[in-house]
Amino acid sequence: MRMPVQIHFRDMDASEAMESLLREKLEGLAQIEPRATSCHVVIEPTDKRHRHGTIHRITVRLAVPGDELVVSRESGEDHSHEDPYVALRDAVDALRRQVVERNRMRRGA
Repeated sequence: MRMPVQIHFRDMDASEAMESLLREKLEGLAQIEPRATSCHVVIEPTDKRHRHGTIHRITVRLAVPGDELVVSRESGEDHSHEDPYVALRDAVDALRRQVVERNRMRRGA
């Protein structure tokens, strides 16, 4: 079963390229955690403006039986998050680490 993914762009234009990349990364995550029941992603610029641009916040909620894993990535110091693709990559990588750690703890390792 494919995990349903909801992607919301808040206060910015939707990007098909970003949505496609996100779905691709989440498919890989679904292979690690096939019991995931849903995923909700919010991509938004923050009010924090730096010299070069706006920092982006990515929030990902992954529902698995009996639990919900939540990752929110916004870095006020890291100007790389001015690029929403970098913020997206960092958020999905952090979620992947949570899923792997959760599975490890479930197995008792």
